[in-house]
Amino acid sequence: MILGPLAIGFLFLSSVLIGVAQGINATMTMALITDYFTGDESGAMMGLQSAFLNGGSMILLFTSGLLANGKWNHAYLVYLAFIPVLLIVIKNLPHDRPIRPNRQNTPADSGKLNVRVYFIAFFIFLFGSFFFVFQTNIALLVVSKGYGDATLSGMINTAVAAAGMITGLQYGNLKRRLKTMTIPIGIGAVGLGMGVIYIQGSLPSIFVAAILVGFGIGIVMPTGIFLAANVVQKEMQSTAIALVTAAVNLGMFISPLLFNTVAFQTDGENLSIKFIISFICLLLLAVLFVICNQIILKNFNSK
Repeated sequence: MILGPLAIGFLFLSSVLIGVAQGINATMTMALITDYFTGDESGAMMGLQSAFLNGGSMILLFTSGLLANGKWNHAYLVYLAFIPVLLIVIKNLPHDRPIRPNRQNTPADSGKLNVRVYFIAFFIFLFGSFFFVFQTNIALLVVSKGYGDATLSGMINTAVAAAGMITGLQYGNLKRRLKTMTIPIGIGAVGLGMGVIYIQGSLPSIFVAAILVGFGIGIVMPTGIFLAANVVQKEMQSTAIALVTAAVNLGMFISPLLFNTVAFQTDGENLSIKFIISFICLLLLAVLFVICNQIILKNFNSK
């Protein structure tokens, strides 16, 4: 390469810039929803946002894969698609005054980040640490078992996005039916997917696991953000959303470091050990959330 050793530095720099942009976009998108929608309507819109996010991920993953067939750095050309999107947002984003929230059921201490927000952020952090095992290890597992190459791994991750998109489209109905069990059921679904990979390990089971992972992420993340935004007053909602978004990203960052350390101390040759550890941790996390939820979030889950 022309840049030689500097290339990896530019890759890290571009990754940082992309991460900052994604963090700002994710936070502001959710903040706009809480500005213009309330109650169940706000939750349904967050589900739709998750659906379109996953649908866009499917398209971009597929397109970048095609572009990378010619040359690896051509995959980054997909980011050119954001230029017309930016122009559309600038032209069509509403400039009218957002709706005023109904403060009737909002506690007096919710004008700041309270224990409920930190509780949600902590659980989302752990959830991100545990579910990211799938994304960081599935390609290696597929290759090590001789099922296929990176193309097949891309199809599996596309299945995750597809399941997340379908879940997002149905999120409003799911949230109304599952109520206080939305987050623990989502966490449990991801955990079940990890367990299926460890116990079965066949290619069809990996696709089943991908669907379970996509479903779980598709209901846990919107619900976590929705709850965090609704336990504080309007002026603090963006901060609460940013905290939860940062928490899941921090968990994903720590995940490889944590699980590689644990796996190497047990059986560094076996990738499957990471999935069984994730399975156990996710099930424990779901149970712990149900218990703690009764104490910390009991008065807010029904909103």
